[in-house]
Amino acid sequence: MMMLKIHGTPPNSRHIEAATKALEKGDVVLAPTETGYCFFADAARDDSYESLLSLRKAHPRQKPFSILCSSLKQVASLALLPTPVFRAASRVLPGPYTLLLEATKQTPQSSQGPKRKSVGIRMSSHAVAQALAEGFGKPLVLTSVTDAEELMQGHYFEGMSDLAQDPDSWWVSPEAIVAKFKGRIAVALEWHEFVPMRVSTVVDFTQHPPTLVRNGGWPLESLGLID
Repeated sequence: MMMLKIHGTPPNSRHIEAATKALEKGDVVLAPTETGYCFFADAARDDSYESLLSLRKAHPRQKPFSILCSSLKQVASLALLPTPVFRAASRVLPGPYTLLLEATKQTPQSSQGPKRKSVGIRMSSHAVAQALAEGFGKPLVLTSVTDAEELMQGHYFEGMSDLAQDPDSWWVSPEAIVAKFKGRIAVALEWHEFVPMRVSTVVDFTQHPPTLVRNGGWPLESLGLID
């Protein structure tokens, strides 16, 4: 296992290359996003979903993981992007938003909902996740290292600033995450600054008008959901 610390932007290209090589082998990579540390794997591999489920045992088996894309062009290769949706996506992505879009034949089956043919799409604005997506060149499947919904139910996010979100919790420490999942993470990309756990705002664009599924506390104006 490689623990690689990234000190600034742009991220060290050799560190990103080491991570992309691990992904190409079918391994899991740990990296920061604007919503906390996440596990990443190759979305095109059939075994990636099982690998992430083994790390997230409490995750409902029928619930798909989101896909990280490097560009809207890549998004369009996996999901339908009609003009109104494209315009909304271009206003908020990259950013801490998960957009539920209508899936296509190119969408990995493991990333689609069991009933509706939809897929959750993300484009991260964090320098490391963005460099990882661009360096890999193909869609990645990702999931946070712990259950965000459970943390929300426990009022973890309420009344707390980013820097006050318990820096001793294992889910904000790359070293603790690696220790907890010993032997199952090939490369860990550690950001030089504290990365708080947050949640993305989830919007369902398979419905008209779009529906807010989860409010992560990020601005909603550009999504066209409020005046």
